[in-house]
Amino acid sequence: MATLSNVQGSKKPEDMSRKVGRVITLVAFGLPLLALAILGFSIGNGYTAGGFVSLWLGVFVFASLRFRRKKTFMVVERFGYFWDVKFAGPRILIPWIDNPILADDFLQKQVKLFQGAKEPISIDFIGGSAPIDASGWYQIANPGDTESGNLKEVREQVLKYTYRVKVDERASRVAEIFQGAFRTFLEQRTIPDAQKEMEGLAAQGADAAREALAEIGVYAFPKKGIIVRDIDLPPVLIELRERETRGIADAQEAINRSRSYWEPLVEMKKGMAKASAGALKMSDKDIKHLFLAQKGFETLQKTGSNVSLVAGDIDGVLKTITVGSVTTQKGGAP
Repeated sequence: MATLSNVQGSKKPEDMSRKVGRVITLVAFGLPLLALAILGFSIGNGYTAGGFVSLWLGVFVFASLRFRRKKTFMVVERFGYFWDVKFAGPRILIPWIDNPILADDFLQKQVKLFQGAKEPISIDFIGGSAPIDASGWYQIANPGDTESGNLKEVREQVLKYTYRVKVDERASRVAEIFQGAFRTFLEQRTIPDAQKEMEGLAAQGADAAREALAEIGVYAFPKKGIIVRDIDLPPVLIELRERETRGIADAQEAINRSRSYWEPLVEMKKGMAKASAGALKMSDKDIKHLFLAQKGFETLQKTGSNVSLVAGDIDGVLKTITVGSVTTQKGGAP
């Protein structure tokens, strides 16, 4: 387990030294204690002095003692200098002297990605642009160090988070790092390919962001640092996909219907050849003619077309048939 001196680490110019800090603690606690003891003896006896001392001890503990919860920390400055990082457990903060400038935890945090001031930011995929619904998940300090109790490393990571980025810009800075790393992989894919490979692309983006995040004391959540819920497809692309889906369904339906026409004709040919011992023959050409005729009538029924029939052996005979609607005799009443 790390000692107090190890946790404090090397002193920087803006830090308060351990020696000076301890002197301040001793003076803040001991000087009033001594003054009250002397006052007690001067106005009474030892019992009076003991009462004053006990009263001061109670007031000091009540005003100074803080209990930090598990997986939380507090960064404390003393007289404007960095003094200490308080981790979980009972901690002493001297009133009017110690100033807690940051209290946070080591739990997972979420930041929305690709969010503009008024509308989502679009990604320039190959062949088109579209916004995505994604989030970055991170925590302060390395999860491995917090779990193993490596307080020296955790302290340094907490100080990076505290002093390298302004308070109101920390979340946006984390989002920028995630976005910059993730965008590189997205822009090398088409939208359909990105949808298929999204989980792998998100993992690559999170890995690419780790080094830059560590510079500000932040670490992406292992394996799931970036989570993408959906790609918001533009209306034009949605319509094209619907057309493609309908086209595939219609094509499959046509194939199935064609098979239902063709297969009975083939079986008919086999049956005729077997029943008549070759006396009745149906050639492949005959089957093709029957198949195309059936397909033609099906097309006419779908389109509601008008068909003009001409009797070749009788001059001047012409009849019009409306398929799928009211039948009309040319020259007659409907």
